[in-house]
Amino acid sequence: MKSFRGIALSLVCAGFCWAQTARPGATRATYVIAVKDTLTVQVERPILSLKFGPPVNILSGKYDVDKNGIVYFPHVGSIKAEGMTLQQFKDAIVEGLKVYDKSPDVRVTKAGK
Repeated sequence: MKSFRGIALSLVCAGFCWAQTARPGATRATYVIAVKDTLTVQVERPILSLKFGPPVNILSGKYDVDKNGIVYFPHVGSIKAEGMTLQQFKDAIVEGLKVYDKSPDVRVTKAGK
């Protein structure tokens, strides 16, 4: 039952991600990140949590692509996002977070205006 729920959730998320692209006809795989874009990043399993109380997810949020095409992502560092697709940017974050979690669950979308 867990795998069916996970597959269904993945399909819903994939559809949502495609709907969030800015250019008509662009998909998560084809949208190319540009300077001044704002990206929404969601990390499902918190990397850091407080000793007492519920986990605190400090990584999810909105991140701006600066004038040099760079996004600074906590615990990963600077990523040259300009020219990457949303999938490539997600892959860069996942790779950087593997130091803390073997299979981080990350979603990236272009934030609306």
